[in-house]
Amino acid sequence: MLLEIISGKKAQYQNLPVKFEYEFYSDSHFVFIEANQLALKRALSNLINNSVDAFGNENGIIKIKLRMDNNENNIKISVIDNGKGMPEAVINKIMNNTSITMGKENGHGIGFMQIWETLQQNQGALFIDSELGVGSIITLSFPKVVSPLWNAQGIDLNHQDTVIILDDDKSIHNAWDIKFKNVLEKAQDITVKHFELADDVLNFVKTLTPEVKNNVFFLSDYELLKQSLNGLDVIKQTEITRSILVTSHYANEDIRKEATKIGTKILPKLLASEVSITISPKAFKFTEAINKKQVDAILLDDDKSFVTCMVDYLFNGQEIDEYYNPDELLQKILQYHPDTKICIDNTFKGYNITGLEIAEKLYVLGYKNLHLLSGTAFNNQSELPDYINVVLKGDIVAMNKMAHMPRKRLPC
Repeated sequence: MLLEIISGKKAQYQNLPVKFEYEFYSDSHFVFIEANQLALKRALSNLINNSVDAFGNENGIIKIKLRMDNNENNIKISVIDNGKGMPEAVINKIMNNTSITMGKENGHGIGFMQIWETLQQNQGALFIDSELGVGSIITLSFPKVVSPLWNAQGIDLNHQDTVIILDDDKSIHNAWDIKFKNVLEKAQDITVKHFELADDVLNFVKTLTPEVKNNVFFLSDYELLKQSLNGLDVIKQTEITRSILVTSHYANEDIRKEATKIGTKILPKLLASEVSITISPKAFKFTEAINKKQVDAILLDDDKSFVTCMVDYLFNGQEIDEYYNPDELLQKILQYHPDTKICIDNTFKGYNITGLEIAEKLYVLGYKNLHLLSGTAFNNQSELPDYINVVLKGDIVAMNKMAHMPRKRLPC
């Protein structure tokens, strides 16, 4: 969003001696706030316009700074200029949300009424640091929220992986080669294959054995010009479990819903150069669960009394492993057979992760018998992934049915 604003302002003020810069801290690239996008764009546009006005027709520099304040768990967006600054009296009026007219020849004010309205509607805060003759730093602060399920925060590879890249633009392939250069130097057992046609990807994947297919990571564009399939179609048809849709259409709600439904992530193309690529020292693969422990079910819930009640009444007589925090389960999960029934609470006190996000991690590792135990109903069932069964804790019939699904006795 900020890049779009900066691009628009460069065009708007191309005839003025104003230079636009930006500084985005790496830990802020893939974080989210909850705000009305149009209102926030307008608020930031007002701030930038104020900075331009502060220069008159003289040279000036405006920098947009984005950073994550981990101490406060807030996202801070700053508009910094080297203009004429603001008097203390004006700053006090702004901070008290008092209407003022300054810096505009037509006397329309400097847009802070709308900015305050945006902040109040989105749990935001305003900070001003200004010095006459030096410039101003105006910062909007918003609380960080949990990232949506579709958000791709990184590319997590394993040794011996094959990375498939599908895009109809050759320049994108060149950009990915630059991105993967250091990775391939560190892990020479990882290979990258490029495709421009969806059909070529489908034909290639058909030649792979199930074991090799488990070692595939798929990066696909969404819009494939003059082709009958889009990127989501290809991901569904290949049935590759580790995939990211790399697209400029990341804001499209239908694409987000479909991506969540099939268990893939979305990476905005503008951030492809910034996404981290990590190589796991241990490959979390289905085929590496050698010593597979078999139990009737795993229960993960931070309410011990609820777990006890479940074990005593719903799972009576069954072999159950109990966990009370997400970290412990994720650390020990590979000892269990991939067909193990796993029942997960959706909220955990003190943990910045939801049951849906835990289920997604387990699904990527090859666990498919997943059940989400939720205290409240989801407003939009269509946004839930297909691989998880959602059961309301208050629905005794559904809970009982889930608890008594027959256990699969499988050979190790």
